[in-house]
Amino acid sequence: KVRSNFLYAATHGVGASIWRSKTGEAGDWEQVHSTGPDNPASIRAMAVHDGRLYLGYAYDIADADIQPGEIWMSNDGINFEPLMQDGFGNANNRGVETLISFNDWLYAGARNDAEGYEIWKMEGPKDGAAIKVVDNGGPDPRNETAGTATVFKNKLYIGSMIYYGFNTREGYGLKGCDIIRIEQDDQWETVVGKDSLSGYDSGFNFFTNVYCWQMAEHDGWLYAGIYDFGTTLAGIIY
Repeated sequence: KVRSNFLYAATHGVGASIWRSKTGEAGDWEQVHSTGPDNPASIRAMAVHDGRLYLGYAYDIADADIQPGEIWMSNDGINFEPLMQDGFGNANNRGVETLISFNDWLYAGARNDAEGYEIWKMEGPKDGAAIKVVDNGGPDPRNETAGTATVFKNKLYIGSMIYYGFNTREGYGLKGCDIIRIEQDDQWETVVGKDSLSGYDSGFNFFTNVYCWQMAEHDGWLYAGIYDFGTTLAGIIY
């Protein structure tokens, strides 16, 4: 089982790596894993589930060749082995962007900029293959990335992203992020987006809010942090 007295950090880009430290102080870090010097994968996600450490590989660097996303696993926090390397059977699932333990399963959110994101669960209490929970971007196939996950009041919330604000593969952009929530029986509903429970349209009614960056619970409320691409556009235009 993974020891809990280490802090782990992941890097982004070619030759991405995993480092760990007992103290978090400079000079007290050791590298325990790397995607390899010629591998354009980023390590976008980490999660501890059932005493094991899981990593998500994403081939999402700008101009990189599209390759299926991967999940790697470690029993001891040092030695990692591949668990899934085929994008859950879909070559368009080019990245595992978020991982989270929920309801005794490991949930994985994938980037798919051709068909919309997918969400899968695996390594649960029942043996067998991974199970697809959500596809086609949930409420909108333009939701290319299931990028942010958190558990709030025993439900799993997933926020979407469109990288760089534009989908260069399909030719659309500036579509606000959506948030869905998944019940323990894997039924899901839209919290932010078209016909949502909250009444908020995509991007909390602002189409330039293209990323749901972070979500966290505080004092009984769920908070969402958003990236407004309008700030970038303003710098370009003005």
